[in-house]
Amino acid sequence: CSVILASVMSRIARSAVDWVRIASRVPPSEKAALAAFRTKHEALQSALSNFSEEKSRIDWAHYKDKIQDKNLVEKFMKEYESLSVPYPVDKESTKIAQAEKEADVEAQETIKLAKQNVVELQKELEEVKAQKSFEDMTADEYLEDKPKLRKEIDDHIKSQQW
Repeated sequence: CSVILASVMSRIARSAVDWVRIASRVPPSEKAALAAFRTKHEALQSALSNFSEEKSRIDWAHYKDKIQDKNLVEKFMKEYESLSVPYPVDKESTKIAQAEKEADVEAQETIKLAKQNVVELQKELEEVKAQKSFEDMTADEYLEDKPKLRKEIDDHIKSQQW
């Protein structure tokens, strides 16, 4: 069992972790926790590197010499050799990959919208900067480019509700 676990863990350990990329996304308040996690990960990875990927061989001849009931050893040997531990089927990686692709598409759309908003807001800011200050502006100058507001005020004045 420990041999199988070591083999599985060895495969997992071989996958590279991009610590720089992860650290760039972690908020400053969590940097210490990430450093502790990284230290623990590296310690476990180091421990896993000590395991061999090959199954350790059982010396059946040794047991046949030491155990009086040779049939019992033969039975254990046959059972052990017929034992097959299936590797679990990965059902989640495709779901995770699909969710990641969807998140990337959504992020790209959000970035596109944000860039459009920046352009529009910069344009609006330039227009505001180009205007006269409110202290130097007359009401007619202010309403010059706001026809809806001018109409509301004119209608309000005409109905004498001011």
